Amino acid sequence: MSKHNLERIFLYVGLSVATGIILLFAISYFYFDLSHFSLTSLFHIIPQLVKTQSFTWLTVASGLAGFALGLFLLWLYENHVPSSLKSRHHIRGADIVRTEKLKRYTLKKRQSQITIADVPIPTSLETLHFLIGGRTGTGKTVAIKEMLTRIIPRGDRVIITDPNGDFVSHFFKKGDVILNPFDLRGEGWSIFNEMSSVYDHMRYARSIIPPPISSHDREWHEYAQLLCAETTKKLFLNRKYDTKELADWLTVKPQEELKEFLADTAAAGQFISGADKAAASVRFIIAKHIAPHQYLKPGNFSLREWLKNDNAGNLFITWREDMADALRPLISTWLDILCTSILSLPPSDNRRIWIIIDELASLERLNSLEAALTKGRKHGLRIVTGLQSTAQLDHLYGREKAIVLRSCFSNLLILGGTSSDSQTAEDFSRGLGEQDLERIQTSTTQTRQGRQKTEVKQRVKERIVLPSEITNLPPLSGYLSFAGDYPIARVELKPIDLPTVTQPFQE
Repeated sequence: MSKHNLERIFLYVGLSVATGIILLFAISYFYFDLSHFSLTSLFHIIPQLVKTQSFTWLTVASGLAGFALGLFLLWLYENHVPSSLKSRHHIRGADIVRTEKLKRYTLKKRQSQITIADVPIPTSLETLHFLIGGRTGTGKTVAIKEMLTRIIPRGDRVIITDPNGDFVSHFFKKGDVILNPFDLRGEGWSIFNEMSSVYDHMRYARSIIPPPISSHDREWHEYAQLLCAETTKKLFLNRKYDTKELADWLTVKPQEELKEFLADTAAAGQFISGADKAAASVRFIIAKHIAPHQYLKPGNFSLREWLKNDNAGNLFITWREDMADALRPLISTWLDILCTSILSLPPSDNRRIWIIIDELASLERLNSLEAALTKGRKHGLRIVTGLQSTAQLDHLYGREKAIVLRSCFSNLLILGGTSSDSQTAEDFSRGLGEQDLERIQTSTTQTRQGRQKTEVKQRVKERIVLPSEITNLPPLSGYLSFAGDYPIARVELKPIDLPTVTQPFQE
């Protein structure tokens, strides 16, 4: 006997028994005048009812009525309930459950858990990172704020990229650090503050000058990185820790002077006879990325030293929209240095450092992001990032690299998309996964003996969430998927009314 037929039998028996019991008590209530019935008198009434002859025929009548009504309900189920509701049998893969059910799975007693959409996050999953996807206005920032209301009181370290200073205005506290050369509260920083060894120069040159979008330009960017590294190294060895002088050598000084300055370095080959145009092209690449460093205030703040100090507070990297173009290369440099520096910390099971990136695709390409995502776990790193469109990430990193990066985020909160960006909905749908289902297709044929039903079982793979379901999500609604074998839940975000503790910017 098939599983489907067994289910129908159990359904019929359950309906019949339940209906019979309800009818029995309903008829008994009126027939025996049980208007004064109470639960305390239940054990006295039932024995008296059983002894009466009327109770016997009432039981039989209720049973027959239950049998008939059960058949009727089964007929309704077979003929009027949509086949999509009764012929779908989940076999393997995640399934969608109610939010409350997912909460019961993820809530751990005696643990201080972060929440997202009011669902507790298992602490073991925090280092598997979080991707929050959705169009503008769907609730990405709302979700991040909810997480921060638990992360900061728990005592975790937080690095926040903060467009428009919204997070600073609500979460800044005494001892925290702001990085923004246009904010009066911003710390003074220089690339020289991060250098302590010979190999640091090339490492940070790659942070200043990220890889190009196109592979055709890779060689030129490598020349630019080498020139930047050797110039920085020469100044460092001469104890000239001046960012303005570094920018002058790389972008302003005549080519002949720079050639002489770097004559005994690995970059000397870039100034051979006849290579003037090539050298000028390399310096042009450098100029774009080093220009924002001219805005930096002098100071001794070091990202590496800040990371080593567990009592140094949280770090806010802020900008306003009118500052974005000027600061974007600098912001990306800071984040890349932070990623590489975290990976240089000793492994620790107790360290908890969060990097919160409100919109990943709004930055330049981060050279160390993939390494941070794949290797940061043992160093206590947790990354949360928002993403509006997968096309933006594809443009920045290339399609294949972007897919690799998205795959490093094992925890997903997918919010609403737009009908004009079907590729993003498709990518997010794939990210939520597939499930194996057994579907029963019923067909009816007319024969001489009457109508005959035939059932055919098919095992199929289907998306757990369709792209159209993502596109049609209203604001503050989404699908939450945790790493591992947890089910997916449809969740609702609730904006939190947070007090303003400081100004977003002070100029």
